[in-house]
Amino acid sequence: MKNYSIGLIMLAVVVIASSSAQSEPAADSTNTLRDPFWPVGFTPTATEALDVSQAESRIIEQTRWPKLELRGITRTANGDYIAILDGIGLVEPGDTISKRQENLIYRWRINEITAQGVSRTRLDVREPTTTLQK
Repeated sequence: MKNYSIGLIMLAVVVIASSSAQSEPAADSTNTLRDPFWPVGFTPTATEALDVSQAESRIIEQTRWPKLELRGITRTANGDYIAILDGIGLVEPGDTISKRQENLIYRWRINEITAQGVSRTRLDVREPTTTLQK
């Protein structure tokens, strides 16, 4: 009976060890995130795997950004400039502004406002997030 118990324990150890070795996911040699819509067993080639930041910058460059219409520039009491943008309102340097157009949200950062105009940097384009109400 003692030999039978030792044999069962050894068999259980072998079964557990082999099943845990099989359940570990294979290492991904491309070091990319897996798209849930890829077929089972599909691994993208190096040209198919895009760096997220590269893809994001391509989207920003290729997107047709809406124009920010300047309505006016004025000087405050302390000598700083502020601007009025149509559909946005008053802006000052350092502000991050957004405009929604064609179901996309465009964001800019206001760098500088001078008597000649407004300097801005494009930040990102994204789809609006929806929240479900209970």
